[in-house]
Order: sequence, then C-alpha cells, then structure tokens
Amino acid sequence: MTADQIASETVINMFAGTNTTANALTWAMHLLLLHLQYMERAQQEVCEHFAPSHVIGYNEACLNLPFLEACVYEALRLRAPANNLPCTVSRGGVVLHGHFIPNHCTVSVSIHACNTNAETWDQLLVYNPERFINCPECKHMVLTFSAGVQVCLGWYLALWEIMTTLANVLNNYVLEVPGDAVYMPQ
Repeated sequence: MTADQIASETVINMFAGTNTTANALTWAMHLLLLHLQYMERAQQEVCEHFAPSHVIGYNEACLNLPFLEACVYEALRLRAPANNLPCTVSRGGVVLHGHFIPNHCTVSVSIHACNTNAETWDQLLVYNPERFINCPECKHMVLTFSAGVQVCLGWYLALWEIMTTLANVLNNYVLEVPGDAVYMPQ
C-alpha cells in the first residue's frame, strides 16, 4: 500500500469506529434508561467502588464493575451498531449448507440474527444483563465485533470507551426518563 492509501484507510477506520462506538454507547444508555432496575443496580455498583470525584479508568471498570460490563455486552448483543459482516468468496467458490457460491460473490452474516439466535440465547429479545453474570463465556458468543480473521480492529478501544464513559456518567449523574416520555418498555 502507498502512504496515501494507508492514510485513507486510517481515516476511514477512525470515522467508522467513532460512529459505531457512539451508537453502541447510545444504545447502552437507552436500554439502561428503559430498564431502571438494571440502571439502579449498575449505578449502585459504580458508586460502591468509586468516589464521585474519581475518574474511572478501563482496568478499574473491568475489575470492579462486572454488572456494568454485563449491561454493555447485553446492549451490544441486542443492538449491534453494524448490521452485517460482508465477505467476498475467494477463488474456487465455496459450498455453504449444500449450496455452491461462486468466487467473487459477496456473502453476509447478519449480526442481529447471530446475536438473537434461539439456539444460543434464552429470551433472545429480552434485555437481561444477568445472562452475562451467570455465563461469562457468553461474551464470546456476541458477534457484534465479529471473530477470527474478520474481527473488528477497534473492538478493544470501543469497549474501553463505552465502559469508561458509562462508569463515569453513572458515578457522577443520576439519569432519568422524563415523565412524559413516549418510548418506555411495555
């Protein structure tokens, strides 16, 4: 790659990562606001471990805030900021579930379908962070950042931003849904 191509790819990745991380953080906060029992529990967990003036770092958040981390993973499972994972079939084609796909075709995996697969998840459309407390290996079943050679290069940075932002917001502010809000969990 030329220097210009590298610069172009870097800018594209920075913008893509910024947008998807912001969307993930927005969904995490939105889902907590819709499920106040989890919001209160996450806020209590944060306030039990940190003084209000303390700026919480990522390592501190991961070590001390397992419920908040579970809330983040559940938001990423239910509301992935990207919809699919496209891949171009390589030379020779491939057989998927008995169907031949020729080379140069694009095949996509639906992140939402994987993250809400009934064979993997109980109560698949219900926001329930508890599933990650009782099943730590479930974090590896969330396909939001993909996996293997297709894994998102910025997944660690995204988690760092989401965890530290949520931890510090919950440590210093009380968030509420307005009484006349239109969108409430029904």
